[in-house]
Amino acid sequence: MLQRLQTADPSTAMEELLPAATRAAQLYEQAVEHGERYAVHLRVPTDQGEAVLVWEDEGFLVKTWIHHDSMSERRGAQWNRAVAANDLLCA
Repeated sequence: MLQRLQTADPSTAMEELLPAATRAAQLYEQAVEHGERYAVHLRVPTDQGEAVLVWEDEGFLVKTWIHHDSMSERRGAQWNRAVAANDLLCA
């Protein structure tokens, strides 16, 4: 992630991931309310890309982060729609 953001400053990475984790927490709460019991992978849009998170017992685990310039055309279109609509997920 630091390489993709072209920085060595961890605070820059945290600025990307904290909003994603907050969005993912909201989605996780909704999933629990609806009886979801399996590990759900969440594709969460961030300012410069997309974080893929999964909820584990200790909290969220970031599986990967993809810069929008590295996305496929289809995934980039999903990211664009999510960002434009201020959506919580890239779906």
